[in-house]
Amino acid sequence: MRFEIRCKLEKKVISTDYRRKILSFFKGSLEEYNKDIKKAIYDDPKRRNFTFSVYLPVERIEKDEIYLRNNYIKIFLSVENMMEALHFLNALIGSRGKTFSMGENSFVAEKIHRRKEKEIIRGEAVFRTLSPIVIREVREGRNSWYHDFDEKGIEILKKNTLYNLKDKFSKSLLEEFEIVPIKTKRTVVNFYKSKFPVTLGDFYIKGDKKILNYLYKSGFGSRSSAGFGMLEIIE
Repeated sequence: MRFEIRCKLEKKVISTDYRRKILSFFKGSLEEYNKDIKKAIYDDPKRRNFTFSVYLPVERIEKDEIYLRNNYIKIFLSVENMMEALHFLNALIGSRGKTFSMGENSFVAEKIHRRKEKEIIRGEAVFRTLSPIVIREVREGRNSWYHDFDEKGIEILKKNTLYNLKDKFSKSLLEEFEIVPIKTKRTVVNFYKSKFPVTLGDFYIKGDKKILNYLYKSGFGSRSSAGFGMLEIIE
């Protein structure tokens, strides 16, 4: 299920490290709705089955601040698991009209509605990023290395994806999985005061339609539940 949350900011400026504030909003809403459900969704170390993106009406970016044309933003949330999606919806409905802090700014969730979700019916699809893809390699000593969407990065992305899906899909379904860039670009994001490269753009994936639908609904790449790897289908 996909949702759109329209929010009004107190000020027309927001930190480039805004994703962690949105995370706090989701966690706080779920905590107030039902502590056990929040714990089940966020405290389990397994891969989470949701992702989000944020639309910002950007006017300009200066250092670590984004100046906006107006004080409205939209949060788009995609949840693969139906029951979790209903819990998120109930929590978000309960959060309407309440003020949430964003450091030196704050926002109020004013409107929440469901968005139409597409269904992939073939074993291939062309996707466009709604939030950037993170390709993260954990090396010795648990240090992270972030890759671009090049040959090496795609190899790591495919390896990570198949590893994360091995308990959800059979080996036979995972055997034919291919990622091909179409038009992508590299950028850098600020997340928890750490900066690393990410990828935006269009790319093609070949694979079983069940896997493609799962990635479309839950997010693609690393840190998807933190606001990365949300996709839309363009072909």
